[in-house]
Amino acid sequence: MNQKLSNRLNSQESSSRGVEISVSDVRQQIYLADPSSGTGSPSCCELGTAFHRLIASLLNSSNAELSTIFSGASVDDWAAELRDFGYRRELGPFLIGNAAALHGRGDAVMNLWVAVNEATLWLAQLFWDHRQRQLRDGKRFNPSELANWFQSEVPLRLELTDPSWTQPVVLTGVADSVLSLPGGRRCVIEYKLGKTAPEADLCQTTLYHQMLNDGGNNSIAVIGFLPERSERLIEGNQIGELQQRLQTLIGKLAGVDRPRVAPQPQRKPTVAAEQVTPKPKSTTEVDVQSLAKQLKAALNEADCESTFVGEPIVGPTFIRFTVNPARGVRPDRYPRNAELLQIRLRCQRPPVIQTGASITIDVQRPDRQFVAWDDIDLPASDPLHGCAKVLIGVGLDGKVRTADLADSTCSHLLVAGVSGSGKSEWLRTAVAGLIATNTPEQLQLVAIDPKRVAFHDLQGSPYLRCPVVFPGDADTDIISVLDDLIEEMEDRYASLDGCASLAEWIDRSGKPVPRIICVCDEYADIMLASTKQRRDIETRITRLGSKGRACGIHLILATQQPSRKTITGAIQTNLPGRVGLTMTSATESRMLFEQSGAEDLLMKGDLLYKDIGAPHRYQAVYLSDTQRRAIYSASPASERV
Repeated sequence: MNQKLSNRLNSQESSSRGVEISVSDVRQQIYLADPSSGTGSPSCCELGTAFHRLIASLLNSSNAELSTIFSGASVDDWAAELRDFGYRRELGPFLIGNAAALHGRGDAVMNLWVAVNEATLWLAQLFWDHRQRQLRDGKRFNPSELANWFQSEVPLRLELTDPSWTQPVVLTGVADSVLSLPGGRRCVIEYKLGKTAPEADLCQTTLYHQMLNDGGNNSIAVIGFLPERSERLIEGNQIGELQQRLQTLIGKLAGVDRPRVAPQPQRKPTVAAEQVTPKPKSTTEVDVQSLAKQLKAALNEADCESTFVGEPIVGPTFIRFTVNPARGVRPDRYPRNAELLQIRLRCQRPPVIQTGASITIDVQRPDRQFVAWDDIDLPASDPLHGCAKVLIGVGLDGKVRTADLADSTCSHLLVAGVSGSGKSEWLRTAVAGLIATNTPEQLQLVAIDPKRVAFHDLQGSPYLRCPVVFPGDADTDIISVLDDLIEEMEDRYASLDGCASLAEWIDRSGKPVPRIICVCDEYADIMLASTKQRRDIETRITRLGSKGRACGIHLILATQQPSRKTITGAIQTNLPGRVGLTMTSATESRMLFEQSGAEDLLMKGDLLYKDIGAPHRYQAVYLSDTQRRAIYSASPASERV
């Protein structure tokens, strides 16, 4: 099965026109390889999308609207008009329509407003300078010409070739803006709201510069709003060397810089573009021992004298040290000194400390590694039953941890994590794992996507029971979707004929019955609507959670806000499996796990998982955009036998 799906995915990537790879894929690899990040706070995905929509709306206004905006007598007047117009057109309706979902995010919304003020002032200054140039040249300023001068959301495409490559690479992407400058020059502009990754941002914009295909006469700019404005401008003649290095990386990512190697039978589905992804170097024994000495010194400083038990365990994200406290040292003293350990060990976040028979201290690994999709083995799939196991992550022992939905201890999953923690990526990878180990006759998906970006690539998939659900659309009723699942659940119970589980029913009939999995990316968004809708949705989810497992219907619900409004007592009781990525506070961690710790996780897929007993720590599997699209679009029902 894995061999056939691998061949199918590779054939999709390696068409006659070359291997296609997106700029976002390249940026993601650079971002993952560089743990450093810029200043500012992480931006909320929805607020970042609203910011980009506002900029695009300003640049695509009608002639009449532009004439009104640019009728003022000063640049400050223009900035005020741009700000007011952007608020009326985009920001105001967004804030009103998402008031419930944005509850408790006052700081993030205020940062967005500051960024909008900075952005509109910046645009007004650019437009004012353009007007002044027109007047100096004796030309009449015509606001309608700005659409040609300043373009937004510009799709770019470029075929790259190299003598050392086995075939061309087609690079695709969409630039935020392209600005036309005097002398025929053009400038690619990327907007970044919130915390940035400077090197990844620069490389992304450099690729867009190259895709303009105008030679070296262009410049590139990365404009950040953190929320205050920051600018980074590099002229065209300075970036040739960087473009060459990026082309070398692209060749490696696309797998065209060396002869192709036939897929190994024991390997799981893969995409050729990801076979040679560069990996960080391994932590050496000297590094671990040095870190152990620093930790021991920091513990002594905190009056937590300890002896180490066994050897440190090196995982992809952190190194686990096990210690026993000296006589007279209380175990609860260790968590209270986590911030001191963070400072002394120079970590981004406090170490995660758990107490029990012994005390474990998880220290951030200085050369963090990421677990690639190609480096794991998927769980086995039964020809009749398929596979009910969901990918959770990889543990300290290097083994893949799964949650078996057929088991009552994790029959439904509740997922939580802040924006940027890797929550949506974890969900999409979990769905990809289910698709790769089941046929459409064994698996049906119901995807609920309030953010409209999490499951867009699933549209048209043969695994969907119904089209992707976008709550808020005029023709979409989330209650009806849940009612359909309840009706299917009751029909299945009527057909079980004494069978205790879906597996027993399939064994008795000898025919596959699809397991139905409902996945919702932002559960809080639909729960924080009206009081009546919240009550109706909670009633239906509780019913599905309490009865769905035996007949093969399961829920995977994710939220950024694990609060009492979204995770009620009934929801907690009926969704036993918990996946927690980085959270904003210890309170949110306790809501999910009944203990703190998730607030100190290291983002980017670092997670805790709990079904029975204490939560355990894992690193999520990284699945690139290219791999995900290939798996989601694959239709291997006739091949995977």
